[in-house]
Amino acid sequence: MPTRGDGFREARAGLIRALELGQFEFEIGEVREGKNLLQTGEVTREFVIGLLRVCRGSDHSTSPHHFAPSLSCHVFKPVAKRVRWYIKCYFPGATTVLISVHIAEH
Repeated sequence: MPTRGDGFREARAGLIRALELGQFEFEIGEVREGKNLLQTGEVTREFVIGLLRVCRGSDHSTSPHHFAPSLSCHVFKPVAKRVRWYIKCYFPGATTVLISVHIAEH
């Protein structure tokens, strides 16, 4: 079950830093159409950083990773120009892994 606000500031800062430095990975697996617009080049790192900067704690939640429940996934749902976005990542050790960057479905 997702929880709200669990490590929001640290997770947001860590993801922004990783994006700024280009030190992140995409989760291994087939890219589902429309689910990772950063990976497909449809949005830029700078755009995603801008989304994260407007994200509030109430736009953040955590949940266990589907295949590795000991890992916490961070979900950010910022709103920019009246559009809600969905950004999902996790931090295994010193690594940053992006799972999804797309417009939220609901």
